[in-house]
Amino acid sequence: MMHKLATIPTAQIPAAMVSEAKVAPLNNVINLDTDDRRYQVLGTTIIIGVFGVFAAWSALAPLGSAAVAPGRVVVDMKKQVVQHREGGVIQDILVEDGDYVQKGQKLLVINPTDAQSDQSSLSDQLFGYLGLEARLNAELEGQSKPIFPPELLKDAETQARAREIMADELQQFKVRRSAADSENRILRQKVTQLREQIQGVESQIQSERSLEASYAKEAQQLQDLFNRKLISNMQLNEADRNRLATAAKVAGLESSKVDLKVQSSQAEEQLLLQQNQRNKEIAAQLGDVRLKITDLRNRLGAVDGRLERTVVVAPEAGTVVDLVYHTKGGVVDPGARILDIVPKIDSFQIEASVSISDIDKVHAGQEADIRFPAFASASFLKVTPGEVKL
Repeated sequence: MMHKLATIPTAQIPAAMVSEAKVAPLNNVINLDTDDRRYQVLGTTIIIGVFGVFAAWSALAPLGSAAVAPGRVVVDMKKQVVQHREGGVIQDILVEDGDYVQKGQKLLVINPTDAQSDQSSLSDQLFGYLGLEARLNAELEGQSKPIFPPELLKDAETQARAREIMADELQQFKVRRSAADSENRILRQKVTQLREQIQGVESQIQSERSLEASYAKEAQQLQDLFNRKLISNMQLNEADRNRLATAAKVAGLESSKVDLKVQSSQAEEQLLLQQNQRNKEIAAQLGDVRLKITDLRNRLGAVDGRLERTVVVAPEAGTVVDLVYHTKGGVVDPGARILDIVPKIDSFQIEASVSISDIDKVHAGQEADIRFPAFASASFLKVTPGEVKL
């Protein structure tokens, strides 16, 4: 296709000059290439390339998984509220607002008098039951003396009350053992006497049986003489009476022996029952004492914790703010706030509000790109990596 490139205007030539004018030959004619097809191909190629790249980027870029959420910067560690569980009267205040404290540093002291009084009372009760346990255990096991626990022995080195308890229980052990030994001794003596009586009766029985045998032999001999008419019937009857009397005496002795054996068995059984009953009572008392010891240990542990908490310490390092109490002698209510501690800033968090439509796109542990558009500094405009926490 040919396009008009320019228009040249006509000129007036005088007639006198026309006759002399000669027409120059048209040998140097300029030909202009007006074919634009290659430009069309190039333009079409560029357009197709641009749309192809855009289509590929649209397909590969994870635009569908992105969720934009505005947020604000917050401190990672919240301020620590310092409270007191039991409360009490303030004995000393060791910090002021603005003080920087270390973890475990003393902040305030509650008057420990009540806790110390409870601790002393419970300790005395525990000493008493520990001593009683040692004494009862010695009685039950038949020991020569109570074996006191190391805990009580250690306390006895510094506390008179523990020493008094040990001395009292030792004396009580001696008295009770003496009484038990006396009761046992009486029964043992009775058993011994009965056994001796049994032996005496057995000796008598043996003697009387020998005599009975002699009378029986004599009666037999007299019977022979009587049969031969050598003696009278009176003499024979006397021999029979002696034999029968001796047999009756042996029977009486046998009966006495049985009675003595019954009495001896009863005395031995009484001795055994008496010891068993005593041990049963001791074991029952020992069980109650051990339960009481366990209860006292638990209560004493609670009081020890209460006494330890009379010194209020910092749970974390940080700056003291909003101190509520400023006067010694003031009363802290149970569970009341005493002060706050703002910890040293270690890291930041972004509290972001995610749109409801983007909730399914956000999950814990997901990587996040953080930008601070409110700051003009180039360092803040850079993308800061982060992690999603729900």
